[in-house]
Amino acid sequence: MLALARSVWRSSPRAEAHWCRPRQMRHDRGSGAPQEVAGRRRGARGGHRGPWAPAGFMGSVRLVRRAGGGDPAPLALKVMKKSVVLRKRQVVHTRQEKELHGQLDHPLIVKLLGTFQDEANLFMLMEFVDGGELFAVLRSVKMFQNAAAKFYATEIILALGHIHSKSIAHRDLKLENVLLDSCGHVKLVDLGFAKVIRTRTYTMCGTLDYQAPEIINRKGHDQCVDWWALGVLIYEMLSGRPPFRGGNALAVYKKALSTEPEFPPCFTSNARSVIGGLLTKAKSRRLGAGVGGVEDVKDHPWFAPVHWDRVLQKQYMPPFLPTSTSSSDASVFQDCPEDAIDSSPVGLSKAEQRQFEGF
Repeated sequence: MLALARSVWRSSPRAEAHWCRPRQMRHDRGSGAPQEVAGRRRGARGGHRGPWAPAGFMGSVRLVRRAGGGDPAPLALKVMKKSVVLRKRQVVHTRQEKELHGQLDHPLIVKLLGTFQDEANLFMLMEFVDGGELFAVLRSVKMFQNAAAKFYATEIILALGHIHSKSIAHRDLKLENVLLDSCGHVKLVDLGFAKVIRTRTYTMCGTLDYQAPEIINRKGHDQCVDWWALGVLIYEMLSGRPPFRGGNALAVYKKALSTEPEFPPCFTSNARSVIGGLLTKAKSRRLGAGVGGVEDVKDHPWFAPVHWDRVLQKQYMPPFLPTSTSSSDASVFQDCPEDAIDSSPVGLSKAEQRQFEGF
């Protein structure tokens, strides 16, 4: 997961000007995973490391450049300490993230460029996305109008469609895992909970506000959990708050399992319809769960004016444009204290090292 510190945005000429205000805006969110951060130093393997990008709960993501005066474009290097991966029992998830991310090639999903390791760390090299998190944009304006929410939803839908075409479920779709590129288009990130699902699986995973009923009650889930999460995300974009809220996790779970979302007056009838379809508790009847899959979602009347080929080609004007000053501007991400990548031997046994073979 990428952790945001600050973001500055300017509205594009086509951005909506009037906003329906929410009753409250929630700024904190829990995924159950603490975040660890580190600093800036010269890079491993001769790379040049600049300001650090955000950190995940098993390591950090650093802004790097290729050494040797070649391509100057900045890249993102995710660094995970093997000892931490082992301690948190995340070896399988980490290997899955690498293997599944490598199968994806889509303009709306962040690209994995390569992986490598040393005695102490695992490294994942990815394209650098400099526009920050969609969560930051929503926080800055409180809520989106219908057109802006629809813009982001359409790009997310195409990214999910590509993921599902590989029999993969993302399982952690949320505002914080939707980054924006320098032009304001979506880049879906974080395959840490992704999994190939042929029938169903029973793992309890994801982020509290976005967990589908079948994850909560552990009756077995599949790719349909991503459509539930999309329904939560659309609701949150339009209202500034998640549809199921409570003082603790148990209260949120109870509402997600037993109540229907309350729609503010500013929601259009088609917006209510698409959210209601995506937040259908019985997964067999959920929008996107039928044989049509993603096509059923795309065919909903809320998306009637959308030309999906134009969405894929990024021909629609984004409602907000990042104010990055250069291709290596990391100001939207957390500025962390200086620290080097520790590549010294960490005393892992041969059996422990074998768990990372082929990474």
